[in-house]
Amino acid sequence: MVFSVYDAQAAYRPPPGTCGSRGPSQWRCRSIQERTMTRRTVVTLAALAALAGAPGALAHHGWSNYNNAETLDISGKVQSVRYESPHVTIQLQSTDKVWLAVLAPPARMESRGLPKTALQPGMGVRVEGYAHRSEPNELRAERIVLGEKTVELR
Repeated sequence: MVFSVYDAQAAYRPPPGTCGSRGPSQWRCRSIQERTMTRRTVVTLAALAALAGAPGALAHHGWSNYNNAETLDISGKVQSVRYESPHVTIQLQSTDKVWLAVLAPPARMESRGLPKTALQPGMGVRVEGYAHRSEPNELRAERIVLGEKTVELR
C-alpha cells in the first residue's frame, strides 16, 4: 500500500486548542484581515441599528422650543394632514400665512375622539397653542376646535 503526502494531510487532525481545531481558540487563529473584517462588520451593523431609530428622535423636538408664555389662537382651513408618529401635524391656512400645527401623537388623538378621518383638507378648524421660538410658522397645539367640539391635546 502506497501513501502520498496528500493522504497524510487529509488524515491529520490538529490537537485541541491549536489553530485548525474547532472550538474557542478558532477566533485566535483567524488572520488579522479576517478579524478586522469581522469587527468592521459588527461595528457597521451596530451603527446602522442605532441610526434606524434616529429619524423619529430627530423629528421629535422638545417642547421647550415653544414659547408657552404667549398663547396663539389661529383659525383657518386645513390644507393637509399628516397622521403619523411622533405627532400628527396639519398645515393650516390662516388669513395671513400657512401654519404647521403640531398636534398630539396618533394614539392620543384616537383616544380623545379624533381618529384619522376626523381631520380632512378643506375643513375649518381653530387651534390654540404656542409659537415655536425659531420656526415662525410652527405652533404646538394645546387644543383644537372642530365646529362645536373642543379637544384637549395635552
